[in-house]
Amino acid sequence: MREKSRYQMNVSVVTESLRMRAGKDAPEEEAARVWKKFSETRQEPVKMAMALWGYFLKEGISVQQHQEMAAYLKPRVRNAVEALIEEDEPEKIAVLEQAGWFGEKELDDFIRTARERQKLQALVYLMKEKDAHYGYREEMLEL
Repeated sequence: MREKSRYQMNVSVVTESLRMRAGKDAPEEEAARVWKKFSETRQEPVKMAMALWGYFLKEGISVQQHQEMAAYLKPRVRNAVEALIEEDEPEKIAVLEQAGWFGEKELDDFIRTARERQKLQALVYLMKEKDAHYGYREEMLEL
């Protein structure tokens, strides 16, 4: 089984602290705190966690802030989806997939990652997407 990288472990730690604090502040305050940290930090794992958290906030985030977080995440979609796989968040992975940020090769890699990390919800979603968009060729199936 492939181990999580130090980067992914750090993203997970930051995300967990965000999750623990969620709902304690008004949506505008939370969005302002996330945006401030995202825009000021130089630590890539923290920036990734803040971008993912802010990108999926439903309230308090401006259109411009959302676009800037998207601009940060899109070229780093592999790290973003791996973080979402670790969180077992297929709904969020779906948003990035529907935005067209990754294709078949990346999808195959994400399926492998979800399988290795035993993230069942993410794995099921990713396999359904693979089947719906690209299908499975016989040579790909191994028993």
